[in-house]
Amino acid sequence: MKIGLSLAALAAGLLAAPAIAAPQTLTFDDISGTPTVTEYLNPNVAIFANYGGLTWGPRWAAVDGFGECGANPCGFKNDATSGNFTATNAVNTPNTITSPTPFRLLSIQLGAAWHDQLTIGFVGKLAGNIVWTANPVANAFGPTLFTFPSGLVDTLEVTPVITGNHVYTLGSGPRMVWDDFTFDAAPVVGGVPEPAAWALLLAGFGLVGSAARRHRSVAA
Repeated sequence: MKIGLSLAALAAGLLAAPAIAAPQTLTFDDISGTPTVTEYLNPNVAIFANYGGLTWGPRWAAVDGFGECGANPCGFKNDATSGNFTATNAVNTPNTITSPTPFRLLSIQLGAAWHDQLTIGFVGKLAGNIVWTANPVANAFGPTLFTFPSGLVDTLEVTPVITGNHVYTLGSGPRMVWDDFTFDAAPVVGGVPEPAAWALLLAGFGLVGSAARRHRSVAA
C-alpha cells in the first residue's frame, strides 16, 4: 500500500512540475521578405525582424550565399550547414536578439563572411543583468559548432570584431555567418505531461487499487 501511494505521489509531482520546451533550430531557409536596406537590395537577401518567436534587432538578414557570391569564394557559402541561407549582421549596427520570455541559447554554427578569425562577443542578459558571456572565434573556411553557457536569458547582445586576415575580396567588414541557431524556451508551468509520468501515475494507482482489494479480502 505504501509503495503504491509513493508511486502515485511521485507521478503526481511529475505532472505538476514544469515541462521543458523541446529545442528549436532556426535554419534561416524559411525566411521570406522584401529587402529594405539599400546595401541589401538584391534578390539573394531578406531582411527580417521577427523569426522563431524572437525579436531580431535592426538589419539582421538571411543571405543566400550561393546566389550572392556566385562563383566567387565567400564565407556565406563555406559556412552554410543546412540549405543555402545563413543569417548575418549589419556592419556598425548594434546586434541584438530579444524575447518576451526567457530562453536558453544552446548552440550556433558560426562562421565569417570575409575575414578569417572573426571574434564574436556574446553577452546574455536577463532583466538587464548579465547572466553569461562568450567569445567564440569563427573562420571563413567552414562552420564551427559553438555551444553556449547554460542560463536563461531574454536578451543577446552580439559584437563581432575582426581579429584575422581579409581572405575574400568580394566584400569586407565583420560580418558573421550563422546557421542552425538552436535554443529552447523557459520551462512551461502546467505543460503536457511526458508519457513516462502518465505510466508512473497509472502504475501507482494500480498498486493502490490492488492493495485496497487485498485489504477488503482480509477484512472479509
